[in-house]
Amino acid sequence: MNIQNHGRFVAINDLHYGVDSEGNNIHLPINSVLRFIRYYLPNLVVLNGDMMDFACVSRWNKNNKLAQKQQPLLKDYYESFQVDIINPIRTAAGSDCSIVYILGNHEDFINRLIQEFPNGVGYFEVENNVKEVDMFIPYRMDKFLKFGDIHFLHGYTTTMHHAKKVAQDYMRNVMYGHSHTIQSHTISTAIDNKPIMAQSCGCWCKRGAEYTKNRPNTWQNAI
Repeated sequence: MNIQNHGRFVAINDLHYGVDSEGNNIHLPINSVLRFIRYYLPNLVVLNGDMMDFACVSRWNKNNKLAQKQQPLLKDYYESFQVDIINPIRTAAGSDCSIVYILGNHEDFINRLIQEFPNGVGYFEVENNVKEVDMFIPYRMDKFLKFGDIHFLHGYTTTMHHAKKVAQDYMRNVMYGHSHTIQSHTISTAIDNKPIMAQSCGCWCKRGAEYTKNRPNTWQNAI
């Protein structure tokens, strides 16, 4: 499918599909997201990275037997993600809507796994297991989806003023995730006074992260 370069879009950031060490869902239910997609009829749905948590292959859980106990096999994890998340999004969006999956740092866990087990090439990758997606974009800071004047990428910084850094680094209109927060920063040039904005778009996962011991944070749920 050719990806349309203008129209309506819905961006979903940092769903982190999966369960924690106690078997509780990290991701939020997507019922309200699906209702909005059916109402809004977007031309494009952007799955903007960290849609999957990949705790089952995370290096952080390598020596955590309790966390490993709750995690499914990779094959089963992919299959449940397809059934619980991708298929409902495709049904809600319809066949005429493009779905683009921008891989994030958590999807990049798979590349680390392949480095450890090279025989997994062709079998472990997200793009070889997730169906009903029209395009995959790798997790690299120079790879993004351009839709009109907006550049979508997963993101790479969580500093206090991360939107300002992204605006200055790219000098383009950017929508990104990764930080789990909502923040924007606008700059303009002295030549044409054309505004450039970087916007972080929140997350669709629980705000109390297990690895942070539920310490206070500025995460915000949004699409």
